[in-house]
Amino acid sequence: MPKGENYLVYQYLWRKVSKLLAKMKVLYNSLFKRTSTYAIGIMFSAFFFERTFDVLSETIFESANKGKLWKDIKHKYE
Repeated sequence: MPKGENYLVYQYLWRKVSKLLAKMKVLYNSLFKRTSTYAIGIMFSAFFFERTFDVLSETIFESANKGKLWKDIKHKYE
């Protein structure tokens, strides 16, 4: 077994990996083990991704076209 500085790095990485594997095991057992919960998880993920993408793209579009949109110039024509 290596000793010294590399040993500490290996030890640190092993702790991080083992924690990640434990979290992945919980995720698998609670969500991916059964097809029905997997499908529900995909539907919820798709819904939240779509909403996030829509809000983000709308914000970018409105900031890029500030002053050119109807809501910005409406007061001139009413």
